[in-house]
Amino acid sequence: MVTNTTMRSTILRDLCVAGLSIVGALIAGTWVGMMYTLFFPTSTGGGWVGGPGAWELVIGFPLALIFLLCFLFTLLGSGTNIKRKLTWLLALPIIVELLIDPLHIYLPITLALIGYGLGLGGRIFLYRK
Repeated sequence: MVTNTTMRSTILRDLCVAGLSIVGALIAGTWVGMMYTLFFPTSTGGGWVGGPGAWELVIGFPLALIFLLCFLFTLLGSGTNIKRKLTWLLALPIIVELLIDPLHIYLPITLALIGYGLGLGGRIFLYRK
Protein backbone atom coordinates (compact mmCIF):
# COMPACT_ATOMS: atom_id res chain seq x y z
CA MET A 1 0.00 0.00 0.00
CA VAL A 2 1.34 3.40 -0.98
CA THR A 3 1.18 6.03 1.70
CA ASN A 4 0.73 9.74 1.12
CA THR A 5 4.29 10.62 2.15
CA THR A 6 5.74 7.95 -0.11
CA MET A 7 3.76 9.33 -3.01
CA ARG A 8 4.90 12.88 -2.23
CA SER A 9 8.54 11.85 -2.05
CA THR A 10 8.23 9.99 -5.36
CA ILE A 11 6.70 13.03 -7.06
CA LEU A 12 9.29 15.34 -5.53
CA ARG A 13 12.14 13.08 -6.61
CA ASP A 14 10.81 12.85 -10.16
CA LEU A 15 10.38 16.63 -10.34
CA CYS A 16 13.95 17.12 -9.14
CA VAL A 17 15.24 14.69 -11.75
CA ALA A 18 13.23 16.45 -14.49
CA GLY A 19 14.49 19.86 -13.32
CA LEU A 20 18.07 18.60 -13.25
CA SER A 21 17.60 17.29 -16.79
CA ILE A 22 16.32 20.65 -18.02
CA VAL A 23 19.15 22.59 -16.37
CA GLY A 24 21.71 20.14 -17.74
CA ALA A 25 20.19 20.40 -21.22
CA LEU A 26 20.39 24.20 -21.06
CA ILE A 27 24.04 23.98 -20.09
CA ALA A 28 24.97 21.32 -22.65
CA GLY A 29 22.60 22.48 -25.41
CA THR A 30 25.04 24.77 -27.21
CA TRP A 31 27.77 22.14 -27.16
CA VAL A 32 25.41 19.46 -28.49
CA GLY A 33 24.22 21.91 -31.16
CA MET A 34 27.84 22.54 -32.22
CA MET A 35 28.38 18.79 -32.51
CA TYR A 36 25.18 18.54 -34.55
CA THR A 37 26.33 21.23 -36.98
CA LEU A 38 29.69 19.47 -37.23
CA PHE A 39 28.06 16.19 -38.26
CA PHE A 40 25.23 17.69 -40.37
CA PRO A 41 26.44 21.05 -41.74
CA THR A 42 23.85 21.33 -44.50
CA SER A 43 20.81 20.87 -42.23
CA THR A 44 21.46 24.03 -40.18
CA GLY A 45 21.56 26.59 -42.98
CA GLY A 46 18.99 29.36 -43.21
CA GLY A 47 18.32 29.68 -39.52
CA TRP A 48 15.64 32.09 -38.38
CA VAL A 49 17.11 32.65 -34.92
CA GLY A 50 19.55 35.50 -34.08
CA GLY A 51 23.14 34.33 -34.19
CA PRO A 52 24.83 30.98 -34.69
CA GLY A 53 25.06 30.37 -30.93
CA ALA A 54 21.31 30.77 -30.53
CA TRP A 55 20.63 28.40 -33.43
CA GLU A 56 22.97 25.82 -31.92
CA LEU A 57 21.09 26.06 -28.63
CA VAL A 58 17.74 25.62 -30.40
CA ILE A 59 19.04 22.50 -32.13
CA GLY A 60 21.03 21.12 -29.19
CA PHE A 61 18.55 21.66 -26.35
CA PRO A 62 16.01 18.97 -27.38
CA LEU A 63 18.80 16.50 -28.15
CA ALA A 64 20.50 17.07 -24.80
CA LEU A 65 17.12 16.92 -23.03
CA ILE A 66 16.27 13.60 -24.66
CA PHE A 67 19.60 12.08 -23.60
CA LEU A 68 19.53 13.48 -20.06
CA LEU A 69 15.88 12.55 -19.43
CA CYS A 70 16.53 8.96 -20.47
CA PHE A 71 19.78 8.74 -18.54
CA LEU A 72 18.71 10.43 -15.30
CA PHE A 73 15.22 8.94 -15.10
CA THR A 74 16.60 5.46 -15.65
CA LEU A 75 19.38 6.05 -13.13
CA LEU A 76 17.60 8.06 -10.44
CA GLY A 77 13.88 7.78 -11.19
CA SER A 78 11.56 6.35 -8.60
CA GLY A 79 8.30 4.50 -8.71
CA THR A 80 7.11 1.50 -10.62
CA ASN A 81 6.13 3.23 -13.85
CA ILE A 82 9.38 4.93 -14.87
CA LYS A 83 8.98 3.90 -18.52
CA ARG A 84 5.51 5.44 -18.74
CA LYS A 85 6.69 8.71 -17.18
CA LEU A 86 9.69 8.73 -19.49
CA THR A 87 7.48 8.21 -22.54
CA TRP A 88 5.32 11.21 -21.67
CA LEU A 89 8.34 13.38 -20.88
CA LEU A 90 10.02 12.49 -24.18
CA ALA A 91 6.96 13.24 -26.31
CA LEU A 92 7.53 17.00 -26.56
CA PRO A 93 11.29 16.92 -27.36
CA ILE A 94 10.70 14.27 -30.02
CA ILE A 95 7.95 16.38 -31.61
CA VAL A 96 10.23 19.44 -31.55
CA GLU A 97 12.99 17.38 -33.12
CA LEU A 98 10.59 16.19 -35.83
CA LEU A 99 9.72 19.81 -36.60
CA ILE A 100 13.35 20.97 -36.66
CA ASP A 101 14.87 18.16 -38.73
CA PRO A 102 12.69 15.18 -39.67
CA LEU A 103 15.37 13.64 -41.88
CA HIS A 104 17.67 12.95 -38.94
CA ILE A 105 15.13 11.48 -36.53
CA TYR A 106 17.43 8.52 -35.93
CA LEU A 107 19.79 10.75 -33.91
CA PRO A 108 17.39 11.48 -31.00
CA ILE A 109 16.25 7.87 -31.00
CA THR A 110 19.87 6.73 -30.79
CA LEU A 111 20.58 9.26 -28.03
CA ALA A 112 17.55 8.02 -26.09
CA LEU A 113 18.69 4.41 -26.38
CA ILE A 114 22.25 5.29 -25.34
CA GLY A 115 20.97 7.31 -22.37
CA TYR A 116 18.65 4.49 -21.34
CA GLY A 117 21.43 1.92 -21.61
CA LEU A 118 23.90 4.02 -19.63
CA GLY A 119 21.27 4.75 -16.98
CA LEU A 120 20.36 1.08 -16.70
CA GLY A 121 24.02 0.12 -16.35
CA GLY A 122 24.54 2.81 -13.74
CA ARG A 123 21.41 1.75 -11.86
CA ILE A 124 22.60 -1.86 -11.78
CA PHE A 125 26.04 -0.72 -10.59
CA LEU A 126 24.70 1.68 -7.92
CA TYR A 127 21.95 -0.47 -6.46
CA ARG A 128 23.52 -3.92 -6.52
CA LYS A 129 23.77 -5.74 -3.20
